[in-house]
Amino acid sequence: MKIRNIHIKNFRSLHDLVMDDVGDLTILIGSNSSGKSNLLEALKLFFNELDPAAQRNIGAVNDYIWFDRNPKKPVEFRITIELSKDELEATIPKEILRELKTTTNTITIVREISGTPSNALWRTREIKVNDTFLIKEGKFVYKPHEEVVPAPAQEKGKTSPSQSQTTPPTPDFLGTLLQNVAQNFKGKFKLIEAARDVVSSPTRLGDRVSFIQPASLGRLNTLAQTLNRPDERKWIEIDRSIKKVSPHIQDIRYLGGQITMREKGSDMHFPISLMGGGDQEVSFIIHQLLEDGNLIFGIEEPELHLHPQLARQLFNVLKEISRKKQIFITTHSTIFIDQSDLSNTWIVRKVGKETEIVRIKEPEGLKNILYELGVRPSDIFYTNGIIFVEGPTEKLCFLFWHKKWALI
Repeated sequence: MKIRNIHIKNFRSLHDLVMDDVGDLTILIGSNSSGKSNLLEALKLFFNELDPAAQRNIGAVNDYIWFDRNPKKPVEFRITIELSKDELEATIPKEILRELKTTTNTITIVREISGTPSNALWRTREIKVNDTFLIKEGKFVYKPHEEVVPAPAQEKGKTSPSQSQTTPPTPDFLGTLLQNVAQNFKGKFKLIEAARDVVSSPTRLGDRVSFIQPASLGRLNTLAQTLNRPDERKWIEIDRSIKKVSPHIQDIRYLGGQITMREKGSDMHFPISLMGGGDQEVSFIIHQLLEDGNLIFGIEEPELHLHPQLARQLFNVLKEISRKKQIFITTHSTIFIDQSDLSNTWIVRKVGKETEIVRIKEPEGLKNILYELGVRPSDIFYTNGIIFVEGPTEKLCFLFWHKKWALI
């Protein structure tokens, strides 16, 4: 299951945002408050709120979910998802699926939030498989061919049964389809939020509170000490991936009731809470990605506590994982740009009140990233200016002038 097309209207700063042909790994790069998190939160909202009912009253909502706080136009989510054959068969009623000519297995779901901030309504407006509509304007519109069943031969002297006795009931395709969609897709987008500095205080002098969520720490503790074979495999995969990103980590094990790490050249294990922020963040992200099943992931600012080299190594591991599990990354760092496949990178910018998003297709587009992030020459080259010259003569002249100016 992977998202392939996204069209969101009137959600926060996403007035009319379109992303087509979305890849397995999507990098959303832009400045602060450009709308990157709004996109990930829109996807999370869409998947979390899938409902077996065609429409549902949700009562009062925050009016900031509407673009420009204007509820006159509904918030609309139009998401196209590529499915495996098994996922498609589990979603579409078999009476319909056997009639559809499917060359690619995609389902497009359109849901909207309408009404007012005091009384809002969730509604499933459309569902189509490939190019065939099954639901339009909240109603089931596809007409499966009826199978013609020969009438039984009537015995002499007996009357035929009534029509109500011989005609099978019409299947509730609308209810079945919505039930299947909710069951198979609800909660399938997981947002890994940026790991911020903790605000709680340690209980003892010398302790440090880890910013890894307690639930994740508890699960890591369980995986590290279990002999259950599936969990053992998960732990081995997590252990290998953490060491691949952080090669300075020599050993990870469960000691004294907690996860500990030993660095190369050290003869001591430290609790994970006493390790650097980068090692903690890598452990948290990799655990989430490898532990959870068939999900789509959004990761906010994975570079937040990482040294540039550590960030590059994490990015390489994320590329490997994305071959099986689709990943969206929001970032302010150019380290997460996949130069071997620029089409994975999208520039997110705020124009007035509205978020715009542009895919990088050619290397020339990379120069726009520095502008969007507000990078100055001094941030990269440790100088306040750069002069490009055409040949050695100009180079010599500029060096001479530089020496003269330096003496003034």
